[in-house]
Amino acid sequence: MNFSSSTISDLLNPEGFVCSCGKVHRVNLRYVDIAQGAISRLPAMLHKTGITKPFLVADLCTYEAAGRDISEILSASHIPYAKYIFQVERPESDESAVGLAAMAYDTTCDGILAVGSGSIGDISKIIARLSGNPLITVATAPSMDGFASPTCSNVVSGLKSTVPGVCPVAIIGDLDVLCNAPTRMLQAGLGDMAAKPNALLEWRLSNLINEEFYCENVASLMRNSAYKCLSSSSGLMNRDPQAIANIMEGLVMSGIAMAFAETTRPASGIDHYFSHIWDMLALQNGKMPDLHGIQVGIGTIYSIRIYDLIKKQKPDRSRAQSCMEEFDWQKWQQSIREFLPSAADSIIRQAAAENRFDPQKHANRFQTISQRWDEIVKIIETDLPDLNQLRNQLQTAGAPISAQEIGISPEILKRTFLTTKDLRNKYMASSLLWDMGLLEAAADELF
Repeated sequence: MNFSSSTISDLLNPEGFVCSCGKVHRVNLRYVDIAQGAISRLPAMLHKTGITKPFLVADLCTYEAAGRDISEILSASHIPYAKYIFQVERPESDESAVGLAAMAYDTTCDGILAVGSGSIGDISKIIARLSGNPLITVATAPSMDGFASPTCSNVVSGLKSTVPGVCPVAIIGDLDVLCNAPTRMLQAGLGDMAAKPNALLEWRLSNLINEEFYCENVASLMRNSAYKCLSSSSGLMNRDPQAIANIMEGLVMSGIAMAFAETTRPASGIDHYFSHIWDMLALQNGKMPDLHGIQVGIGTIYSIRIYDLIKKQKPDRSRAQSCMEEFDWQKWQQSIREFLPSAADSIIRQAAAENRFDPQKHANRFQTISQRWDEIVKIIETDLPDLNQLRNQLQTAGAPISAQEIGISPEILKRTFLTTKDLRNKYMASSLLWDMGLLEAAADELF
């Protein structure tokens, strides 16, 4: 199967696809309807998926965007349903929000109907997992890449974490709704898709340095979808239905790629960690962060600059060894507690459990980096997007391209970059620079 030229419907095979990488790639998603008037076909979709009484989850904005119409369609079709509407315009997906939805859940329902994008989808995925019932997602904006992913992004004990959920059995993207989404959310969808080529670059590097699983077939699927989306940037500001359909399809493809790979690697790299940290900083200060895709698009601009710097370096064993020897576990903990106090305990606990700063592991990685440096540089030169082109694509859609545009100071930006390697055990640009003893120097030069 040539994933790179496949449509979404080509990939929704319950049996999956046997791949040369050794995996059988499959996704639990069965139906996707991205077209004008798609919401009107919801009753038929419920019948296809065997749902007779859905539990509708929305917030104040998404209920107005599509939830009210859906309620009327269900009533007109004599389909019983229950609903829970968050009494805020944009709930954060955390323990509190999940708990509120869980307590409101009607146990006579046999399916979950998520009306929204982002947090509503993440909350609904957990409710679907806990109840054991199938999930249908009705997108209200093409704003993020988690629609078809079996995982969700939630704040757990202050730490932005990837947690298990369920993959929707069906996704509905009504272009009449999506084309009326707020401009900022359209820009967010483009920003999220902009990150995919860099994510694939980092996936390849981790495969080379850490022997992490990698599949070029899945990567090609994600790569082609990303460039198709980015080529649609000029149509977003005009709310061109085809451009918005391309973005929505790309976002769904992203979730399929993650399901196929059984990892977030095809879609998420250091760019997403910029966003995760900014989320946590905002929340611990009692503020709402900017949209995930907006932050990711900005993080992607910085990640390209970071890799432009990396490819000009050379491994130096004495420098790398000196950096490792000077590492102070207590000072590192203090730094994390000062910068991310609400998430510090979780971050430190994970790092200790993974023995993340083990000198022997560091030495082994550096040995590989040193021996295969030419291959590393070649991957960067081959896969790294053109910085000016990406800037133009984001700016054409009116999206911000710098941290300052969303209220992130230069000092916070620099601290964010230094901390990206610490959130989880995911190998990325900052991890590579740390292994080479160059992280602080890179931060000083870039930020």
